[in-house]
Amino acid sequence: MNMISLVPLTLVPLARLPMPGAEIPAFDRVSGRLFVTSASDVHAFDLDAGGVPRGLGFARLGEIGDDVTHVAIDPAGRGFVAACVVPEQFASRHGHVVFLNPLTLREVGRVATGHNPDSCAFSPGGEFLVVANEGQPQTLPSGEIIDPPGSVTVIDLRRVRSAADLSALGESAATTLVLSGGVLDAALGSDRPPRIAARQSESPTLDLEPEYAVAPSNQWAYVSLQENNAIAKIALDPPRVDAIVGLGLVRREIDPSDRDGTKAPRWEVTGAPMPDQIAVASVGGARYLIAAEEGDDRAAVREKGLRGTQDIGRIGDLLAWGEIDPGLLVPGAESADRLGRLHVLIDEAVRGDGLVMPGTRSIGLYSLETLERVGDTGSSIEIATLSLFSDDSRSDDRGPEPEGVIVTEIGGRNLVLASIERPGAIAAIDIEKPEAPKLDWIYPSAWDGDLGPEGMCLIDRSDGRTLLAVCYETSGTMVVYELRRTRGE
Repeated sequence: MNMISLVPLTLVPLARLPMPGAEIPAFDRVSGRLFVTSASDVHAFDLDAGGVPRGLGFARLGEIGDDVTHVAIDPAGRGFVAACVVPEQFASRHGHVVFLNPLTLREVGRVATGHNPDSCAFSPGGEFLVVANEGQPQTLPSGEIIDPPGSVTVIDLRRVRSAADLSALGESAATTLVLSGGVLDAALGSDRPPRIAARQSESPTLDLEPEYAVAPSNQWAYVSLQENNAIAKIALDPPRVDAIVGLGLVRREIDPSDRDGTKAPRWEVTGAPMPDQIAVASVGGARYLIAAEEGDDRAAVREKGLRGTQDIGRIGDLLAWGEIDPGLLVPGAESADRLGRLHVLIDEAVRGDGLVMPGTRSIGLYSLETLERVGDTGSSIEIATLSLFSDDSRSDDRGPEPEGVIVTEIGGRNLVLASIERPGAIAAIDIEKPEAPKLDWIYPSAWDGDLGPEGMCLIDRSDGRTLLAVCYETSGTMVVYELRRTRGE
């Protein structure tokens, strides 16, 4: 396996398991087990001396059609893991967090959340569990759209001493915060407002969609609002929404077309970060929010007048339908031919605010204190993936799609490992200089047949080795790698 590498590390596959629907892995140091979400289930594995996983069974947490979206390990070692369960009718029924015994895989507790719990995160000492409830709209067969509010649930676990206490955990232990009121009004009136779809301009609370939560302390949590291009700052004791901060726009040089025969970023366009997974890192005494700026959307419009919840369209289509001003394009026929393939956010284009693509195709760093943008990886990830793969089919649609991020330290250096969804790669970013994070290497997992990486987790072994478990949603595989130093180091 070849890979672009600027540091003395390599990623070595140890084991590959077929696992359709695998999405999020999490490792429990106490039980020594690896837990993986897949459809309605949470699967458990142990790892042998070589790092090869062996299946131990699974817990079915929902009915057929329900979805387990995330799993997290109690950092206090009290003998439970937490999993988010989304019902099939997610817009009309609330979700749950289910607590499992990691050894028996039996349910030991359950707490109701908001609509569509998409991720959960414990505070460092296990005092709180923070749940991001996406509140996605659901279109019924009749064409009716049900759009519940996104929210954040804070579960107080300070009185839980062991898994046995979870069965008595009352509803008062959970507070579900709807993103509304004065905090939202202040955000909408700021110079960096969250992005709100035009169809929900009169009901912005219904448009906010929490995606991914991190809780770096027992005081604060941060939640990405992906489709809204914003971050919510959540106080944990007592629970409240402290702030909603828009992430603004970024200029980025990209390859906008999947049909021009060119595989190099040459056009400068505007992107909205719209991050998926986030993480927190400390560098030089300062703390930073790390964001995988994937830029997810609510689907593309393919015919004039058939919009619904769809919020992106090709520039060429929007021009042909007369929905946007031709003056928004860079002058010249070549720009129309090439940029015409690019998907952009419709509301912004129709309002005349400019042509804005979802995502930046990079990893962004923000000051944790102010949420001001500090630096990003620029076009380096797209350049690397275009050089490694002959497939140019994603240039018009979010490019390489950085999906997930985790932070680690190897050899005294702060690194961010990022899953690159299209078509499949794992990247390492050096963040020793937060204002100029550097792509160190990228491992093209798609060459191995592993496509669409989603969640990742690190596994520290007692023998000093560091392993990395990655779930590949598109290929339906889970791979365990070793982060290994190369010779001479």
